[in-house]
Amino acid sequence: MSKKGKTCSRCGKELSGIRSRFCSDTCYLAVKRSQAKEYSQKFRFQIPERDCEICGKEFKPIRGDVTACSKSCSRIKTRQKQRERRKKSRKLEIVKPMKASVKPIKIQYKVSYHTEPKFVNSEDPKHTKLKNAVQDFVAKGGTIEQQPTTPGSKIPTVNLKFGFLAEDVFGFGWEKNSDELLEDYNDRN
Repeated sequence: MSKKGKTCSRCGKELSGIRSRFCSDTCYLAVKRSQAKEYSQKFRFQIPERDCEICGKEFKPIRGDVTACSKSCSRIKTRQKQRERRKKSRKLEIVKPMKASVKPIKIQYKVSYHTEPKFVNSEDPKHTKLKNAVQDFVAKGGTIEQQPTTPGSKIPTVNLKFGFLAEDVFGFGWEKNSDELLEDYNDRN
C-alpha cells in the first residue's frame, strides 16, 4: 500500500507503509549527516584559525574547544594530560629532617652484672656445650650482663614513662593507686 503523491525526500522513491518522509533508514541518516555537515561548516568560519598544540600546524577548528588538528594529535594530547594527572596524584611530600633541638627519646634501662649463671635442666648436647662454655667464662673472671625484664620501646602498648602496659593504665586490671604504682616502678629500677 503506497501513499499517492508521497515520495522520499532524498531519493524520490514512493513511500510504503507508515513512512512519511524517507523510504528507509539509510536515506534518513544520509540527510541527517549532510545537515550536520552544513551546520558545522556554517559555524566553522566564525572560529578563527589556530595552531595545533602538538604539531604546530595551522588548522580551522570545528568547535571552539578543539586544540588539536587531527585525531592522532588529539590522542597524543590526551595521553599527555593523563600522564600529568597521574604525576599529580602520585606526588609525595618531601620528608623534612628532624630539627636539632628535637632529641629522640632515650630509654635508660638498669642493666645488672653478676657471676652466678642459672641454667635450665636439659640433656641436649648443644645445651651442655653452652653451659660448659658459660661456666668457663665465669671461672676466668667474666661477668654476665642481665637485661631488664621490662618490655622494649618498640612494643606499641608500652607506656614509656612508667613502663606499664596500656591495659593497666586504661582500666583493664587496674587495682593499685598511683602511689603504689610509682613505688613498684622505683623498686624495679
